[in-house]
Amino acid sequence: MTWDLGEHAGLPARYEALPLAVLGDSEDAQAMFRWFAETSAYQADLDEVRAIHPDAWDMPTWLRATSWTPRPPAR
Repeated sequence: MTWDLGEHAGLPARYEALPLAVLGDSEDAQAMFRWFAETSAYQADLDEVRAIHPDAWDMPTWLRATSWTPRPPAR
């Protein structure tokens, strides 16, 4: 996903895990991100997703379809 965003925006991109504290007091968000981080075997089965929903978009398709662009840097 990081690579797709960088490629689409024409910018360098890298993934950097952040501490759960950046999510503030949102227990639900913290639980979700903790689960993603601690469940090493979690992988989406994209072939199965496409079998169920053939029109499912991948990240590059979504970026093109939504005309997503990064926000300009804060000054």
